[in-house]
Amino acid sequence: MDSCKLQAFERNPREENRKFLRFPLSLKAECHYNVREAGQSCRVVDISGQGLGLELDIPVRLFNGQLVLLSIDIGHRRAPVSAIAKLAWVHSQEDGFFIQRAGSSLLFMDPKGKERLLE
Repeated sequence: MDSCKLQAFERNPREENRKFLRFPLSLKAECHYNVREAGQSCRVVDISGQGLGLELDIPVRLFNGQLVLLSIDIGHRRAPVSAIAKLAWVHSQEDGFFIQRAGSSLLFMDPKGKERLLE
């Protein structure tokens, strides 16, 4: 088999490391990173069975292993969904504006809230 055909079967290494399918979305949330500070506005940008991705437009000191309390707005005049996540990685980028993105593992989500979120 020539190298061109072999390359067609190669997988992206990042995709191979993902154990759970992620679903893209964009939900407003309030994130609490420090018990001594007020919550900050953020967005939940994807979710899987075991974790979720967050984006922030303001600089907040985040680090791997940090616990985050989330209050996710699901709209339609429904109560927000509460969750606790542990940050697995954090990336910052500045391309004319600041964006911080974090991936996390989901430690807890209110079961009824999770059901509403999946709707």
